[in-house]
Amino acid sequence: NALLNSTTVNRNAAMTLILHCADISHPTKAWPLHKKWTDNLMEEFFKQGDKEKELGLPNSPLCNREETLVPESQVGFIDFIIVPSMNLLGDMFDALLLLQHEESSKPSEFKKIVRPWDERLI
Repeated sequence: NALLNSTTVNRNAAMTLILHCADISHPTKAWPLHKKWTDNLMEEFFKQGDKEKELGLPNSPLCNREETLVPESQVGFIDFIIVPSMNLLGDMFDALLLLQHEESSKPSEFKKIVRPWDERLI
């Protein structure tokens, strides 16, 4: 795929994935922090929906405070966004660790003193 192949990891794709996972990671935190983030995000969505309603526009998904079921929306978010993103992040780190192990198994005259991911992040 665009992120991984057998010998390299695309630097831009890797950094984008890391930033994306950090951005959406609140469901992986302790319950009080996750709930606070969810409440704040949902209020932002609902304010957008209120404005859409005021302007006579249809509500965007998750923006209707009368109809949106927050717990169900979070289950969907976790199942369809969080889990695949974190699995891909784990796959990327597994690939980097494997490449690092392969590099460290080479004879010392071929080793360079660099971070193991430098040459594999292109």
